[in-house]
Amino acid sequence: MKKLLLVAIGLFSVLPLFSKGYDDYLAEAKKFEAQKRWCFALGSYYDALGTEGDFESKKEAYDAYKKLSNAIMDGKPGLGTFNEFTMHDEWRKLLIDAEKYGSSFCIHDIELSLTKEKLDYATKTATYIARAYTHTSRRIWDRYEATINVVQNGYICAWQEDWKDLPAASGNNGDVWPYISASSQHNAVYNVNGALVLAYQGKNPQTGKSQMFYFNAFATPLADVYLYDFALNIVDKNGKELVKPRRCLLGWPGGTEFTGITPAVMDLIEKGEAFLNPVACYLDYGLYSPMNGVKNDRMFVGNLPEVQIPLSKCVIARWNGSEYALNDETGGNFGETMAVPERREQERLAQEREKREQEDALQRKKLEQEKALKEAQVKLDEITAKAKKIIEEGTEWNFPLLRQRAFLIRCWEVFNATDNDSDAFWLTLSCCIEQSKKLGLEPVYGIKIVKNEESGKIVFRWSYNDSANGFRFPSEKDLGIIKMGLSDQINGEIYGITKDNGNSISISGIERNAYGFYCFVRSTKKSKK
Repeated sequence: MKKLLLVAIGLFSVLPLFSKGYDDYLAEAKKFEAQKRWCFALGSYYDALGTEGDFESKKEAYDAYKKLSNAIMDGKPGLGTFNEFTMHDEWRKLLIDAEKYGSSFCIHDIELSLTKEKLDYATKTATYIARAYTHTSRRIWDRYEATINVVQNGYICAWQEDWKDLPAASGNNGDVWPYISASSQHNAVYNVNGALVLAYQGKNPQTGKSQMFYFNAFATPLADVYLYDFALNIVDKNGKELVKPRRCLLGWPGGTEFTGITPAVMDLIEKGEAFLNPVACYLDYGLYSPMNGVKNDRMFVGNLPEVQIPLSKCVIARWNGSEYALNDETGGNFGETMAVPERREQERLAQEREKREQEDALQRKKLEQEKALKEAQVKLDEITAKAKKIIEEGTEWNFPLLRQRAFLIRCWEVFNATDNDSDAFWLTLSCCIEQSKKLGLEPVYGIKIVKNEESGKIVFRWSYNDSANGFRFPSEKDLGIIKMGLSDQINGEIYGITKDNGNSISISGIERNAYGFYCFVRSTKKSKK
């Protein structure tokens, strides 16, 4: 029975070993900046931000990374000032620098498996197959996005159509940088100053003719291309080599055979005391096609220079006695460091937004209240003007029994001048006030424009001055005497009555659609107070 032993190797960007300290990576980044190797500088700042420590201790690297990445994202090929010609020339250098950088680390998260395939009873040995697979993980792109992707986005911003000697910046993935190489000289050289280039014979879709295409090996999206090549050995739990290294290509379905495995080593593998161990990682090139009938995984790999990716760029799952455990203590440090100022900025913006919203709300409320005050004042002025007009048609009567005079206005005039009971009340009250003013008397009632404390709305409020000598609504007793005295002289009911509630006065019988007359009586007070 075949037994599967999985090995997870973190050969990707976000979890490097960070074998150097923050100061070393920072110094390295500054050196690359001085050399105008901008993508390598981004990578070293990335590594510096991935080391342990709080944000404040890494602020210099953060500020430098943001300054450089922002400049590139804005379309500049680095820091400095550029004209139209230097923009073109320096972008070529930056693209080549990014390709060299992209050839210096593995952009994949790798999972390995070791499977017992067959037994040789004559030699009493076994054959095991090692296979390498890409393991989907969002984290594998962190370094890529922090470096190569920054350059790619900046190039999209900067690229000009007349840059005919450089790859396009946007379009289908297979037709643009970083997939099409800027390093290639369109010759048989596949490794250009450390930037690995894949040459691929294909048909030009525009001309229909066969031609060579030059892809960046680290970003090649072509199917059946196996570029990452691992040297794997088998070791015991103490790290002692039990089986010498063999090469294993990423994605190669046939895997790599480990032959001649003795029963002793087999027993250790079965117990989990022997396992695959990465010795080296290479960026290679080659194009496999099943049509060629290739059975040996090494035959289609060109006998050309390759790029070795140092294991210091890799985080490897180490055997802990029972399982392969990934040491990710430094994992996420870059993201966390980058998130701190972003989080602070978001908090600052949120506070400013909240403050601005509060100020806007207060301003809107203020404007609304000012508008409501103006509208209320306009309405009160209209009510006052209508009241003055109505009292001109009113009639004043003398009642010796009350030792005072009564003043009546027609209900239907109020009815015609208003639309609802509330407006009828305020207009009737205003008639009482304006008649008092007309005769030089102190009004008993007052109308004020105020803000309702509960609703916040602008409303009318009426007040009562018991010491005033102007006209007021009659009491129930007063109204009865007036009705008796005027029953033969007017045609219609008389309305209007006040009631003393102790601490307040209430008015009733003031209805917009009342038929007859509203009545006011002059106060018996002899002078104003």
